Amino acid sequence: MKKTFEILISYLLIITLMSCEKKEITVNYYPTEDIVNDTSSVVFDLDSLKMNFKEFDTILYELEEKKKQTIIEIIDDNILKKIKIISIGDGTIYNKNILSIENDSIVKEKNYPLSELKVIMKKHYFYYGKDENYSDSPDKALVIIYFNEDQKITDLKKYLILITRAFDELNNNQLMLHILISGIVPPPPPLTPPLN
Repeated sequence: MKKTFEILISYLLIITLMSCEKKEITVNYYPTEDIVNDTSSVVFDLDSLKMNFKEFDTILYELEEKKKQTIIEIIDDNILKKIKIISIGDGTIYNKNILSIENDSIVKEKNYPLSELKVIMKKHYFYYGKDENYSDSPDKALVIIYFNEDQKITDLKKYLILITRAFDELNNNQLMLHILISGIVPPPPPLTPPLN
């Protein structure tokens, strides 16, 4: 009986060890692998941040003032995603080049549910000005995530995972994903008075 028990334990141990494959983690860079972790970069691991968005937005603003590059790292399955957060600076960005995400909606010419993200991103990157509501060129395309002050950092991670997954499905290694995070939600466009 003791011998049978030892054989059974040995067999289970071998099976357990064989099933314990190390999963390899790959690294994806957004917009490209040119993201450099040097003294001009500040890297944030969203899983370790314990703050609300208002606090995080304040830090992002201070880093922008100091001309520091902000990189957010998230783990999505076995993929480490390193995402450079851009700043607008003094540049002009036309509304048609912006795909906005706010309050669990995609905002373009109208509001769309997040489940439509891949479809809207495809238009955003590949319509080449055929529709006045979408970007003229993939090089000009920008995704802005708007947050309320009291939202949690976990919401940001959720949005970044959705955006990067949709982008990865579209990307042919020639597109670059530019993401901006803002705590200022733009006001709705003014109502057009009815024509008499």
